[in-house]
Amino acid sequence: NVPVPIFGMDLDGNINAWNDSISKVLGYSSQEVLNTPFSRVIDEQQTVFTDSFIKLSDAAKNASAFKNDRGTETESESQSDYSERSELTGSGSWPTETFEEESKHIDEESDDQLRSSSDLASTSERIHQKRAKALRWISSPEHRLQFRTKSNESRSLMIYASPRVDEMGNIVGVLGVALDATESLKKLAKEVDDLRQLEEQTNSFRCGTDLKGDIDDWNNNATVASGFSGSDVLGKSLVNILLRESTRASFQFVLDQAIKCGLGTSKHVLECRSKSGEMVYLLVNVEPSIDVTQNIVGSTITGQDVTESIKKEREMWAMARELRQLVDTANAPIFGIDRMGNVNEWNNKTAEITGFSKEEALGRTLVESFIAPSHRDSVRIVLQQALREIETSNYELEFQTKSGEIRHLLVNATTRRDAENNIVGVVGVA
Repeated sequence: NVPVPIFGMDLDGNINAWNDSISKVLGYSSQEVLNTPFSRVIDEQQTVFTDSFIKLSDAAKNASAFKNDRGTETESESQSDYSERSELTGSGSWPTETFEEESKHIDEESDDQLRSSSDLASTSERIHQKRAKALRWISSPEHRLQFRTKSNESRSLMIYASPRVDEMGNIVGVLGVALDATESLKKLAKEVDDLRQLEEQTNSFRCGTDLKGDIDDWNNNATVASGFSGSDVLGKSLVNILLRESTRASFQFVLDQAIKCGLGTSKHVLECRSKSGEMVYLLVNVEPSIDVTQNIVGSTITGQDVTESIKKEREMWAMARELRQLVDTANAPIFGIDRMGNVNEWNNKTAEITGFSKEEALGRTLVESFIAPSHRDSVRIVLQQALREIETSNYELEFQTKSGEIRHLLVNATTRRDAENNIVGVVGVA
């Protein structure tokens, strides 16, 4: 009558306990399933649990058979074994070894090897160790199993399994307490689907990898950005199939940080080759992918296709370099100041006329350092007006050269602005 689904199995894998709650969930009455194989009620593909249980059963039977053959196990040994079981199945943290890992240990020694040992004390100790491992193994954290109901529907149950032992500490089976997670998982799946639809609408690139770096997730926007369909890339190395060869090592480091160390990386630019051979730039965040048990199972890469933005940015930089070259090599003197009156532009022709190199002029006050004393006040006024958007054309300027000579220049003083249209200085062209 306990309002929680509970079932039990003996060491042959047959059901020997089946309460009313699990009958309601799966539709089978206790009369229908008792003494039948547990595999009858779970999906055929869910073989890991039953295969592992068989190995547990064999380990327990080996231990019991050896004890019966000896016929000399003392009360203290049995009590020690029982204490060992209590310690392992009592309160505290759950063991972390998986069914598959523990079954490797249990399979290490056969029954014949145990019986043929000449050192009974040593063999007994190994029996105790194997029994302890079996207890740890079956007392693993929850496992999600797909059950098949009587009406052939699939139900997802979270199973908390623990060993059943008799008063002598012998393993006699398994007790499973279940939580029906079917509706919660359906709701979660719908939320994930809604999020993915929202993600598609925002043009977000998303892909995922497993622990080896092979692609196991690829959304529609990834296909649009790269030209590769899911069937083209799933199961293949992300680094090798998508990235330019010159950038693979740097991104492999980022991927390893997520997969091996659990460290994410933000705003990393991926330089990729599309299926058609064109360059594609993706601004991505790389994060470790975590399962429900908080284990890293791969990586998730999300971001935006920034190809057009980067192309425009590079075009602007190319244009800026070209303009810089034109200013530096122009056949007319060009100089500039910031809002404080300090030189921040000084082209080759200005350096040639004044005798001061660009390195010598930058950062110095234009009026006090390079203008003849008799013209400093008037030049200062012209520059201050230009900083207030009052520009002056054909103003006669007297430069004092490095050798002390005076050079007369007709200058146009123009207001200088930044990308946000803020006044940042004055440019003079003579």
